[in-house]
Amino acid sequence: MRTEETILQQLIDNRLMSNNEEIDNYQDALDSLFVKEDHHSIGKLFNGFLDATENDEVMFSTVHAIEYFSKTMGLEKYILYVIPFLKKLDNDSYDWAETFFLRIINNDESFKMLINNIQSLKKIDLQFIEKLSKGLIKRNPEKFSIKCNIILDKLQY
Repeated sequence: MRTEETILQQLIDNRLMSNNEEIDNYQDALDSLFVKEDHHSIGKLFNGFLDATENDEVMFSTVHAIEYFSKTMGLEKYILYVIPFLKKLDNDSYDWAETFFLRIINNDESFKMLINNIQSLKKIDLQFIEKLSKGLIKRNPEKFSIKCNIILDKLQY
């Protein structure tokens, strides 16, 4: 019988998804770690991201699995729970952290929840939100300046 630690390692080891075997192993681990009744599986699923993946489509199934919890936990609790995990993606999965952040700020209700609760986040999380916001503004000022500047104005740490 596989342990949760073994399954988590399987997810990590196969996140490049450079061949069908790795894709199958990744999906198997994702299916095993995604427990609908337990929002603690979110933290485990965040280990599956890798910017260098060769299969973005399958990687998006991890995004959708994590986003499932916004419905079961409630949006406010979900956002406050997920934001701290984003900084864990900084080194080799920054683009996926940005993807998550964009999905939050591009949804009006999620954006409002983030703004209303931003001061309840830890300083280290606020610093990463600042990094993400400034990076998005630099990348595409016309598209991201308004919402990201609202976020930056709310950051007080």
